[in-house]
Amino acid sequence: MHLIRRALPSIAVIAAVVLPSAAAAADPSNWFDTLRMGANHKISTGKGVTVAVLDGSLDTSVPTLQGADISFGKGCSFTKATSLPARDDDHGTAMTSLIVGQGNGGVVGAAPNAKVRFYSIDTSP
Repeated sequence: MHLIRRALPSIAVIAAVVLPSAAAAADPSNWFDTLRMGANHKISTGKGVTVAVLDGSLDTSVPTLQGADISFGKGCSFTKATSLPARDDDHGTAMTSLIVGQGNGGVVGAAPNAKVRFYSIDTSP
């Protein structure tokens, strides 16, 4: 039970990034302050949590991901019936940065101490 209680704040923080408030959606450049990420990091930083990210591609060379705990899973393919909409090439990098960004002149993620397991998705029909 102790482990579950420790993980829940991280899950709530990540859900806040995935489902931002109307204010955050209106001003995406200020999402960190709007979602009170600084205060959330005092409660939980994602330590002990693993997040799966399924997206097109990931560029781990960007400065904000330097030092993040990222590993790659075997790629996934979706059939036409369940395919996801096509995304820009940098979408996976942006989403991963919002989760585990380390700062480094860029984004500090919602759960910077979480582990990410990245799965590349082929979204072509």
